[in-house]
Amino acid sequence: LQCLGTLCIEAYLLEMAKPQETPNEFNSFKVNKGGNMQLENSRYRTRVRRSDQTQVIVTNEAGKEYIGRAYYAKGKMTTIRPMAKTSFAGTAKSIRVVGREEPTNSEKAQSELLLLLLRGERDLRTSVFTRNLWFPKWKAIKKDLTADCGDFGKELLFEIRLNPSQMRAAEAMVSGTPLVVTHGPPGTGKTTTIAAAAKVWDACSQPAWIVAHSNVAVKNIAESLFKKGVKFILLVSKEFYEEWHEHLYAGIESNLIRSDKLPNDKVGMERLFNGSSIVLSTLSMLSNPVLEINGSFDLVPVKRLVIDEASQIRVFEYMVCLYCRLLTLQRLSMNCFKLAHICQVSKRSFESMLLR
Repeated sequence: LQCLGTLCIEAYLLEMAKPQETPNEFNSFKVNKGGNMQLENSRYRTRVRRSDQTQVIVTNEAGKEYIGRAYYAKGKMTTIRPMAKTSFAGTAKSIRVVGREEPTNSEKAQSELLLLLLRGERDLRTSVFTRNLWFPKWKAIKKDLTADCGDFGKELLFEIRLNPSQMRAAEAMVSGTPLVVTHGPPGTGKTTTIAAAAKVWDACSQPAWIVAHSNVAVKNIAESLFKKGVKFILLVSKEFYEEWHEHLYAGIESNLIRSDKLPNDKVGMERLFNGSSIVLSTLSMLSNPVLEINGSFDLVPVKRLVIDEASQIRVFEYMVCLYCRLLTLQRLSMNCFKLAHICQVSKRSFESMLLR
């Protein structure tokens, strides 16, 4: 309970640190025949998303405010329905979103796990990695690690051009080491090291999931794997991809599966995976319930998990990741720039899992 309480407090402080109001950047704004406001967003990060919880406030050149709710969004376009009968008049000078959006899949998974723990239907100590990191003194942990590629894997790594530090990290990742933390500033070859380990796992048909906090980081890893001839599947959210970032995936489209194209059946997902043992996604994508429904974790068990940008991820997200859906996990590799969570609220109150 003490561990759970700490995690809940940290999650609450981070949630409270989020801004209640977000300014929007837009290319165009107009009112259609039905009186609804249509907005073309100019930046993905500040886009107005569909939400039943937030309000969109549009201010015209005279300073008059019109309040609406975004009820439809696709690509760069958002449609806003006025909350009053008064139609917008004039020219839109500024747009801002007030309130908090609906919880993400990752946040929903955290709430689900919290409820199960409080009911006594789950125990944090069930997961070997949770016990290693949070409860190391609670009972002896039996190691049950499957064999990797052995000498073949080492020979394959030797053929890849790695510097001594990269080689040590890659060897640890493909060996029986249960937890590997790689720390280094940008440009030191962390992505290259991940790609080297993935090449070994691919050659040996060893299942592995490689995730990161951001879509861009996952895309960078995908490009590195593609250059090294690694067979992989890349899961990308439709919202991030459509109209916003298609250009980022030029050359690797054949490896890409959009979230809206995920089937609900195991046979369909097996066809899309096409024998790949390496899957890339954001960490939040792991909480997508469709991946459980269509048997993705059965087709490619999460026995090996590589987390890039590890220091940017909240501690509770690790708890859900390591426990809720990934009970088959045997090895975990983390790549990070700073061995502490980056947060602007009470840094001293945040105890990074990586420092345990």
